[in-house]
Amino acid sequence: MIRLIRWVLDDYVRTQRIFVEWGAALVIAYVALGAHVDATSTLSTWALSSFALALYTTSVIADMADHPISLTRLLQLPSRIHYISAYLLAALVIALSAYAILVGATAVIAPNAFPVWTVWLTSIPPLLVLVCTGVVVMTMLTPLVATSIQRIILLALLAIPLAWDRVIALLPDMLPGTVMAMFHALTTVFGVILWPSMQLYALSIDPQYTITSVLLATVHIGILIGMTALTLRWYLRRPLTIA
Repeated sequence: MIRLIRWVLDDYVRTQRIFVEWGAALVIAYVALGAHVDATSTLSTWALSSFALALYTTSVIADMADHPISLTRLLQLPSRIHYISAYLLAALVIALSAYAILVGATAVIAPNAFPVWTVWLTSIPPLLVLVCTGVVVMTMLTPLVATSIQRIILLALLAIPLAWDRVIALLPDMLPGTVMAMFHALTTVFGVILWPSMQLYALSIDPQYTITSVLLATVHIGILIGMTALTLRWYLRRPLTIA
């Protein structure tokens, strides 16, 4: 698997796609952090930027993994799990490299915006879990893993708690109270799914570890493990065509 990860990274660098993440990290450090923002804003920018770049990287990596030339590498592996796992780990390595450049560029361009070292270091574990979550969720949303119906269901689980409150605000005068109550219930139920992630993001920008925060992080890690297992299961059940 290590050799396959190296192949993926070599392919990614050879196509010069890596400069999108690295260039974006430099631009973010210069534009968003060059105005001497406070440390909390810096941590928030790092977290959101790293998560967004992880989503982009994973979408490109998944497209590479679904290419017929790349699929021929499956013939050299003992199982398909090794194949998809290698691409997941490669996406994570690229996302973390962009994060490292973002942090380094901030230290050079905006040293006054750099948080205290102890605060920065304690913010890394929750951020790492969030980046891993972004990699896994984005992989699940690609045709490499999920069917159309599976992607629709997953997108609904993500979109309803994120955007439904704004939609509901426009509907009270248009729908009966019973229907509105059902909408509120759905928003609450689906929101529970994303709530640990929201709390983990808050922990990454304000790393105050308590028993509650550690418990929530543990719950989130459990959810991440479950999503990773589901991703592998979906991938193994997808038909494989090497043209």
